[in-house]
Amino acid sequence: MGRTQIARLVGGAGTGKTTELLQVMEKAKAGLGGSPFALGFASFTRAARAEAASRAASAWGVPEDVLQKDGWFRTAHSVAYRQLAVKNGQMLSRSKESQRWLADALGVSVHVMLDDDSGMARYSGDQHTVKAIQAWELSRARCEPLRKTVEYLVRSGQEPPAWGSVCQIVNRYEKAKRRDERYDFSDLLSKFAGIRFTVDGVDNVEPEGECPPSVKAWIFDEAQDSSSLVHKVCQRLANNDIVQWCYIAGDPFQSIFSFGGSDSSHFMNWKADKERIMPQSWRCPKAVLELGERCLRGMKDGYWDRKIAAASHEGVIKQDGGFEHALSKLTPETDALIIARCKYTLRDYTETLTRKGLPHRMINETGDTKIVRGYKAFWDLEHGEPVSGEDLACAIEATPTRSLSGALMKRGVKASWTKDDTMAKDWDMILPSDLKQIGFEDALVNQITEGRWAGLMHNAEKWRKSAVKFGAELATQPHIRVGTIHSTKGMEAETVVLSTAISRRVKESQERDPRQYDEERRVEYVGVTRAKKNLIIANDDSENSMRLPL
Repeated sequence: MGRTQIARLVGGAGTGKTTELLQVMEKAKAGLGGSPFALGFASFTRAARAEAASRAASAWGVPEDVLQKDGWFRTAHSVAYRQLAVKNGQMLSRSKESQRWLADALGVSVHVMLDDDSGMARYSGDQHTVKAIQAWELSRARCEPLRKTVEYLVRSGQEPPAWGSVCQIVNRYEKAKRRDERYDFSDLLSKFAGIRFTVDGVDNVEPEGECPPSVKAWIFDEAQDSSSLVHKVCQRLANNDIVQWCYIAGDPFQSIFSFGGSDSSHFMNWKADKERIMPQSWRCPKAVLELGERCLRGMKDGYWDRKIAAASHEGVIKQDGGFEHALSKLTPETDALIIARCKYTLRDYTETLTRKGLPHRMINETGDTKIVRGYKAFWDLEHGEPVSGEDLACAIEATPTRSLSGALMKRGVKASWTKDDTMAKDWDMILPSDLKQIGFEDALVNQITEGRWAGLMHNAEKWRKSAVKFGAELATQPHIRVGTIHSTKGMEAETVVLSTAISRRVKESQERDPRQYDEERRVEYVGVTRAKKNLIIANDDSENSMRLPL
């Protein structure tokens, strides 16, 4: 077998990269023998992977879960996890058992999760320990000595612990993992890539785990977000003997996750046999696209004009005196994204939206999504409509089994509907007349059918008022979405309200570090190019604010 053929796709904001990749996948399935298992699609976030699997499943007539669970539509972490055959309980996760283990290993409370915006591990808890472990995570992502990473963090104003303290915490963490055969996300990638990390440096070793035996072609999406470690995993997958070709897609100017080790140079340094630059943005009108390009031209290094044409429809940019006035122009029916550089800024926005009674939702808050499904289930039952078993399970999970006046459900009902999905799958459609058979007591059935259920569930009264005023569909899936620029990458809306506020740390770090300065220009580019028609700049007049080249 000859060398794997490499094709690179550079897709700017709104140029239709996802649609292009779907077309590639459609052609690939026939060319690879018709098997959905012959094509691998690796992304760096679960959201991107899920979207690709959904669209491919629809096009191919294959169940989506087949592509994700049995096939190779996976994150890079998931590919390594499967091929290394990690046992249940070995992987550090957000489970209570993992959190207890971490607390015992480190002597303080520390929590870990995989950040779905970036696909990278994030930690919370005791700040001294978290900063040390986060430095270790970053050094492994960048495949560089830990001391070099700590020095970088000091220069960028992130105040890691002293070097000796970092080493002590990291050594304790690694010793505990070796003792109990535990793995974190970086361990998976490093084992599969063939890298061993110590506090003193990085060594190349024999890779563990086999490459997927059925995959003859790979697509790596959002490749601008790959770290050095993830890049090495992708290279190993692409260079497997049976792989015929590899398609890498991304946009170097939407690389905004350097805090987790991402570096667009890995994407651009693949030795590509073919390269295509998507020629037109279908999202961004001329005014928006030109502002985005002006943001990028402010970079100190690395800018090049991809000569992307603007969308043909009209669009406008408006400057506003502040977020209160900017939000006053929104209605419940407005397709809007409200975005900010820093999370703390969003509190003011959400409080104002709530005060104005405008339905909205935070991006990537899966827990809220689940409870809202429960609200909608009880609402539908109240109005005599059928609901699915899965939606009723969400409602049961959020409802107490007893109230002050007595039992609401028979013994065991809540456990049987929430511990696993057996009951939810057995009941594909549920009517109000079925509730007693399921095990609801008369008191709960009456509260549902009479519209008094909202008092039983957290924040349900607010949701129900919104449903009464604007309709249940709008209350469940608000058109107004709120999030950081990082969390909205890949999204779009007719109207975008962009806050110019930044934190003092962001301002000072870009002043110290030219690479961070350039990253902030890319962050601005991603922010403004979410807009399909109307971009509203909510100006912050403080010293710590973006200086957009309007």
